[in-house]
Order: sequence, then structure tokens, then C-alpha cells
Amino acid sequence: NMAIVYQKLGQLDKALETYEKALEIFIPALGNSHVSVARTQQNMALVHLDLGNKVEALKLYEVAHATFLASFGPDHRNTRKAASGMMRLVADIQKLARQQPGTVDVDRFKSESSAPEASGALDAAEERLAGLGREAGVVEARLESLLAIHQATDAGPGPAAAPSSPTTT
Repeated sequence: NMAIVYQKLGQLDKALETYEKALEIFIPALGNSHVSVARTQQNMALVHLDLGNKVEALKLYEVAHATFLASFGPDHRNTRKAASGMMRLVADIQKLARQQPGTVDVDRFKSESSAPEASGALDAAEERLAGLGREAGVVEARLESLLAIHQATDAGPGPAAAPSSPTTT
């Protein structure tokens, strides 16, 4: 679709606008829990990552993951891809904290009134990741590292995550 073309061309604002228009069509027609809505949300998460909007990307990954999990179960490729996106985002936050100590404090970020949705998104992502049976050891290590970041670092702007390939809607 055109959003993917815009994204590949680096026209991220146009890509995001196109995905938002797709959701305006999909949600009334299909409902919030349809896999086409989830695929669009997952693609939007990739654009937000490219733009450096990690909180919004995490929220979108979490919602997409919940839909895929309910629709397909934990072992489906779409479910696992959304979970992988959340784990990459957590890893990106960890990497940023190691490279630039004092720039990421997730606890403080979550508690700030200006971003209340961040707390829910991060908590939900932690819960979703913890629930993935096959990757329990990896998830546990990531969450332990994330908790350490919560305690040891400061919130701040950072580099955008590496771009990822979108999925078709």
C-alpha cells in the first residue's frame, strides 16, 4: 500500500498519515480487534520508531500483539513478530542507557503526568513479554535489565531505533 511506499522513501509523515487514514476506514468497518487493524498498528509502530517516538511505538506494538495473541495464539508469526518488536524496543532502550548513561529513566518517565500512557504501555509490554513461554529466559533477562534501567538512568531524547521493514495491511 501507499503507506509502505512512503515509508520506504523516507516520507515518514506521509506514511503515518496514510496509516491513520487506513485505521479510520478499518476500525469502523472491522472493529478494533481485527488483524488488519493490528497489522496497520504494527506498521505504524515501525514508522514511530523511525521517527524516534518510542513510547508511541511501544503502545502500538502492545495493542497489535494483544490482537494477534487473541486471534492467532502465541506461536503465530504475527504474534511473535509483534513481541519481537517490543523486545527490540526494550533492547534499544537498554542500549541507549548503556551508551548514554543518565539519558533514560523509565520509572521517572512512566510516572510523569505529561505521559501517563507511557506507564500503561510499558507495563503492558512487560506483561506481554513475560507471558511468552518459549522466550521466557530471554524475556526475563530483558525485563531485569529494563528494571535496572528504571533505577539507574534519566529520561531524555535519544536516537531513533533502526528502521524495520513494514508488513502489508
